[in-house]
Amino acid sequence: MSLCARAKAGSWCLLCYEGVRCKRFHKGHAGWRAPKRDGGRDPIMALKKPGGQASIEAHVELLAASPWGRKHPTLLEMLSATTYEAGEARQPATLTVFIEDGFVKLCLNDRDCERTGWVAAETLEEASKVLESKLVNNGVEWRKAWSGRGGTRKK
Repeated sequence: MSLCARAKAGSWCLLCYEGVRCKRFHKGHAGWRAPKRDGGRDPIMALKKPGGQASIEAHVELLAASPWGRKHPTLLEMLSATTYEAGEARQPATLTVFIEDGFVKLCLNDRDCERTGWVAAETLEEASKVLESKLVNNGVEWRKAWSGRGGTRKK
């Protein structure tokens, strides 16, 4: 902390006091810092938006060729398909992973049908296998998805 000549001499300085209390900062008094050379902007993010159109199909093909994609083709289709068999447009599902109380919990959110399905197992691979088998056998116990709109809130 840089103090002015008056404060260094043991006297009281209002401008230093404002800087110490983080109210205002004055050049040559407590709390003052030189302005940043980049105009005070935040550092540049490490994550960059990809240039051009990123092809989702290319990513899906890579995932489908992976061991996980070969083990869970129905789940992969739920997460990546943008059309139904008849050609109607659909929103791909999302998959959320939770780890709680020693269990891995998966929440499959079918955004197009506004429903969610949950499974739990001791490992991620086991939970993925259970969800895949339930999707294949139409055994998913679907719940109505929470829209986040309206309803009552706890006070």
